[in-house]
Amino acid sequence: MDETELQALRRKRLSDWLEVNGGAHNVCERRKLERKVESHISQIINGYSFGPRAARNMEEKLGLESGYLDGAVNDKTIATLSPFALELAKMFDQVTGQIPRTIAYNSATEAILKVLREHAPQPTGKQVLPAKRKKQHA
Repeated sequence: MDETELQALRRKRLSDWLEVNGGAHNVCERRKLERKVESHISQIINGYSFGPRAARNMEEKLGLESGYLDGAVNDKTIATLSPFALELAKMFDQVTGQIPRTIAYNSATEAILKVLREHAPQPTGKQVLPAKRKKQHA
């Protein structure tokens, strides 16, 4: 892959990542990045040079693993999520501000645990207790 193709790949991966994460404005706001970073992202997506140093710098600012924009980091985690999990993640990304986001996460976690407890299989048969350890003498 030549440098032109690699820069196109970086732009595509950056654009796709931003789309999944609520757009450049929301990402920059959540990460408390300066306004010029959002402007720089726009320039990059619209064809501004996006060499390896700029890519690593952008990955660091956005909290991505080094090499993500080059395709060196695999999207295994995203690929293994169910459509329901992706939908839930997108809803959380729409919650702006750290305190409301934390409240939303906590509330969702409580609701999920409640449903799981209600639908957990009932224990059957005799419960097996762990064996007692014998004291070892030195």
